[in-house]
Amino acid sequence: EQGFQPSSAHNNLCALRTGSGQPILSTARNSNHWSREHNLAQHILMAKLVRAHKGQPSPEEIALKRAARAQKKADLEAAEAAEDGVVHSHALVYSFAEHSIEVLEDWSGEGSPLAGMQWLGGVTLARLVDDRSRFPQGWFRDRRVLEVGAGVGMTSVLLALLGARVTCTDMDLTKAEPNVEANLAERPDVRERLELVELDWYNPELTRFDLSRPFDMIVAGDCCYEPA
Repeated sequence: EQGFQPSSAHNNLCALRTGSGQPILSTARNSNHWSREHNLAQHILMAKLVRAHKGQPSPEEIALKRAARAQKKADLEAAEAAEDGVVHSHALVYSFAEHSIEVLEDWSGEGSPLAGMQWLGGVTLARLVDDRSRFPQGWFRDRRVLEVGAGVGMTSVLLALLGARVTCTDMDLTKAEPNVEANLAERPDVRERLELVELDWYNPELTRFDLSRPFDMIVAGDCCYEPA
């Protein structure tokens, strides 16, 4: 580089030279006079001279450097998070005869941790209601279906897509609601057929339900997993 270059041609001499080789600063390293303060002052002066020689960076250069530092910091934080091994959510996509449903699992452990997972029993239940050999095309149209322990809500979403009027229940609906909205946001005609109702089996508030006529079907998947 054509900047300042320190050299030590002699053991007792430290010289700072320009690119042309002209010395601009020299200090004798006399053991009787050399001190930490002198050393620090020399380095500060060298740094100032180098900056003066090279010139101050432009605002654009400063902005680029700041952006690069910010990106480096973001990359480091992402790497640290990955090393942490902490994952708070995971998206799954399930394909059915005529529909595809994306399920966002909640692994945060907040609220009801079990309700945030898409368990195999729930997948099997959804496959069952989508089985045309058991439920022919149009069978669910306008039928009232109650799902208990809906968890992330996949079966309720599928039933609504199949034409049913669905009451989706769980004691923690924060796991189902994002999936209901994500999958049915662009289908308002289907979304209006699905209602979310909180239901705690130990303290049921039946006044929340429309009991003007009975449900045609009650479905549940992976709800009985603890000894009575």
